Amino acid sequence: MILDEHITSKEMKAVEMNAEYLGVSRIQLMENAGRAVAEAVMDRFKKKTKVVIACGPGGNGGDGFVAARHLAGAGYPVEVLLLGRHE
Repeated sequence: MILDEHITSKEMKAVEMNAEYLGVSRIQLMENAGRAVAEAVMDRFKKKTKVVIACGPGGNGGDGFVAARHLAGAGYPVEVLLLGRHE
């Protein structure tokens, strides 16, 4: 499923803040996002397809690690690239 709609980063921040206010933790948001990415990959590509995930230092990087974990667990060959500076 490809979505034709998108939201801005400002709108996404508001969604995340509302979710946290309602008791959904950042960790759960990250887990849900990463799992959704993994499911999208699994819907589109065969298991033998190598998946490369670029992870930066922020929350999106965390989403990438979750996606990598789910994909590796499902039998996909996964490579994670760490981007950014360690400070």
